[in-house]
Amino acid sequence: FQERLNFHGRYDIDKGPPIHQSETCFVVKATDTKMSEYFEDQFKANAGEEVYEVDKYKFREILTKSELISQDVKNINHLFIRADVDKSGKISKKEFVDFCVAEIGS
Repeated sequence: FQERLNFHGRYDIDKGPPIHQSETCFVVKATDTKMSEYFEDQFKANAGEEVYEVDKYKFREILTKSELISQDVKNINHLFIRADVDKSGKISKKEFVDFCVAEIGS
């Protein structure tokens, strides 16, 4: 049902005012509702179907194998700290998905 309400079946148009408006252009903010699914699939594919949290090294591996960051990125401490919301020293699947949606794309 929700897909029928979304623009092109996946974009939820924000209710707020346009980001930009001119005589020839009207830009609104939208959220890609399928991105959470995509990032969850990336986590499962690269961490394992039954894995629910990963350490910093596996986090980097998932990001690079999914091509979400470049192989050249050596230090991911700043990314790990932002993703580790509960400060447990591990990234849960939910933290990974939330991080990716916020930091990489929505």
